[in-house]
Amino acid sequence: MSFTTSDIATAADHLRTARRRLEEATATLRLAAALDWAAPGGDAFREESGALLTTLDADGAALVLAAMVAAGCEPS
Repeated sequence: MSFTTSDIATAADHLRTARRRLEEATATLRLAAALDWAAPGGDAFREESGALLTTLDADGAALVLAAMVAAGCEPS
C-alpha cells in the first residue's frame, strides 16, 4: 500500500494533535491528583491516577516517537 504526501502530512498532523491533547489531559489529571482531598476516596483517586499517569506517560512517549517518524517522512 502506498501513501501520498498528503496522507503522510495528515497523519503527522493527527499525531501532533493527539500528543498535544494527551499532554493537556495529563496536566489536568496531575493537578487533580495533587489536590489534598480529605474525602474518603481521595487516597484511592491519587493511587489510581498515579497508575493511569504512568500508562499515559508511556503513551505520550510513543506518540512523540511516532510524530518524529512521520515528520521524517514529510517532504521538506
